[in-house]
Amino acid sequence: MLQAHRSSDVTFFKASGLEKIPGVVHAFSTRREGGAKPVMADASPPVVSEPAGFMAAVGLAGWPVSRLSQVHSNVAHHVDDNEFANTTPEGDASYTGLTGLVLEVRTADCVPILIADGSSRVVGMAHAGWRGTSEGVVRKLVDSIVSDFGVSAGDLAVAIGPHIGVCCMDV
Repeated sequence: MLQAHRSSDVTFFKASGLEKIPGVVHAFSTRREGGAKPVMADASPPVVSEPAGFMAAVGLAGWPVSRLSQVHSNVAHHVDDNEFANTTPEGDASYTGLTGLVLEVRTADCVPILIADGSSRVVGMAHAGWRGTSEGVVRKLVDSIVSDFGVSAGDLAVAIGPHIGVCCMDV
């Protein structure tokens, strides 16, 4: 379940299941607060001019940010060093065991998905549009985390962020 929070005049949402995991910082922005941005320590195209305000409000000011050039695929990247924050590879999912690094996903009508495991300290995110979903982007992300970190898929906490629904358009 998502719960609304407000800090420094910025409204954002957090998932109760991920909040229970020590050391995992995450949030979903709103359109008003800089786009639909899930951030994991996750994030949609900026609608306002100050995305730094969102990052500061959720406690991530100054952290390096790993972004993808999202192409509606099933490509998942293992972010294994902070240099990844200086590139923008194509893909729609990423995951890391590093601390102090933000994974960002940007969504509009697609679904932001955040994944975390408390014991291994791994976090992941996916941009799941219809094309990536049909190509198995979330399954590939989970399989990659399980393979690379030796965790059980059943131990992963998952949050599905705000996204478009049948209330707004035919999907």
